[in-house]
Order: sequence, then C-alpha cells, then structure tokens
Amino acid sequence: METFLHDFRDGNGPVPSHHHKNGGGIVANTATVSDDSIVDPQAEVGGNAMVMNGSKILNRVRVYGNAYISDGVTLEDDVEVYGKAEVRYGIVIFEKAKVSVPPKVVLGFDHKVIITDEHITMGCHMFDKEQWKRAAPIIRVNGYPTKTANRIHEIVSSIAEVHFNLFIEESEDHEVRNR
Repeated sequence: METFLHDFRDGNGPVPSHHHKNGGGIVANTATVSDDSIVDPQAEVGGNAMVMNGSKILNRVRVYGNAYISDGVTLEDDVEVYGKAEVRYGIVIFEKAKVSVPPKVVLGFDHKVIITDEHITMGCHMFDKEQWKRAAPIIRVNGYPTKTANRIHEIVSSIAEVHFNLFIEESEDHEVRNR
C-alpha cells in the first residue's frame, strides 16, 4: 500500500493516506474501510471514520471525524458525514446532505423518510429546511390525499424539530412552516 499525504479539509492538514483497493478513493491511514466497502476515486474517508460491511462511498462524498458508516449504506453526490454521526441499515443519503449526528429514519409511510442535520428525504425527494415548508403539495403529488399529505408533513416536521432542531413550527393556516 503506497502512502502519501492528503488534506481532508477537516482541520488536521495533510495526513498519511492511501487509495482504497475497492474503488480507489482516498482513505486516511487513521480511518478504517472494510475490503467489501467501496470508496469511489473522488470520495474521501478521513480522520478516525469507519466505513464497514459493504457500504458505498460514491462520487464526491466526504466522511471524516469519528463517523461510523455500516450495513450497506450508500452515500452519494456531495454528502458530508462527520463528527460522531452513525449511519447504518442500508439507508441512502444523497445530494448535498450534511450529517453530523445519527439520522432519524421514519418508517410506516409508503416511502422511507430520512431526517439529517439539514435535510429531509422522503422517497426520492430531498428537501432542505426552506423547501420542506412547501413539501406538502409534493407529498400529495405522490398519491396521498390532501389531508393525509398534510398529516404526514406535520408528523415528519415534529420528529425533525424534536430530534434535529430544524426549527419547524405550525403557521396560522395549519400548514407546516420553518421558523
């Protein structure tokens, strides 16, 4: 394994690193990536992060700090997972999501809902905080009646507020709004 210095932009400066044998991505020598996991050529795993059990770190994803990724998770696009985040159980996180604490996964709807620090994903739709306040119509487009879509929106907003402090409140017209 050839070692070289790489700056993971995590505040530690250039550190000894290597290319992962399954995908060719850059991995700090202090990080751990299982042989059955994939790290794409543009992806990075730094710090003391661990990527285990067939997880996929794709595209320009950055995993660093003490993050723990396991159980077939897929991270793609420009996702950042850092701090003490723990992402498990085959969930997929994409676009520009940032995860520094374990995401909340909500089951019981037709589509899995994943709540991260800054985003809410429902099925194949991802919303940032501002977009979420207008998400009820999109939920309706996915086949839910208006009343059900609004209730789903309210439930997910409550979970996001309690667990991830996304500052969501209910407005006078009872549609969910961000503060």
